[in-house]
Amino acid sequence: MHEFDFDEFVNAKLTGGINIDTGWRCRLKCPACIRTQSIGTDRLKSAKDLTMNAWRKMLEIDSASMQLCGQISDPIYHPRFIEMLKIRQEEYPNVKLKIYTNGSGKKDKWWDQVIELSKGLEHKDDWIFGLDGATQEIANIYRVGTNFDNVWSVMERLAKEDTMTTVWQFIVFEHNKHQLEDAYKMAKDINVVFKELWTSRDTIEVPAAKKADTANQDLIFRF
Repeated sequence: MHEFDFDEFVNAKLTGGINIDTGWRCRLKCPACIRTQSIGTDRLKSAKDLTMNAWRKMLEIDSASMQLCGQISDPIYHPRFIEMLKIRQEEYPNVKLKIYTNGSGKKDKWWDQVIELSKGLEHKDDWIFGLDGATQEIANIYRVGTNFDNVWSVMERLAKEDTMTTVWQFIVFEHNKHQLEDAYKMAKDINVVFKELWTSRDTIEVPAAKKADTANQDLIFRF
């Protein structure tokens, strides 16, 4: 039997990055998300918001990157998320963040603070926005509750900042694959990195797209 090597495990995490679920809050109701399935009920009931003490301990690990990609939460809805960014900026400016979010519902003043707290860092943060369609009607089929215009305006704004990298993550489903090329062109027009994701998320309501012959990877970045 293979013996578990703890040091090897830790080193792999430090090299590849660590993912953190910051809490339990999200405003969307995606069909394949654990939040909308019975299996997620207990996890939601037991989940709590990440404390600032725990956040500091995470940052002290000094990983290659700290990824905030929630399984049951969206990081921007943590009630102290701005404080989390401030702690990182002032105390751990060497730590790069990769922040995955649907991006909906925050006011301009909130994003003003995000931009300010992205300055003076050793590495640019990656802001990855989940928007699975090039129009409100299509994007809302899977990411139920999203606001396309709101998310688009945020991406357009952040893309102008040289202190962060803005990424549009487009999960390809049967219902939105016809918009894939249009979405890529739109992203290019505003200088956003386009992340094309062929998914295994497959539900009766929202079936996953079958790969085209030209799509030989699960994940395709376009610049």
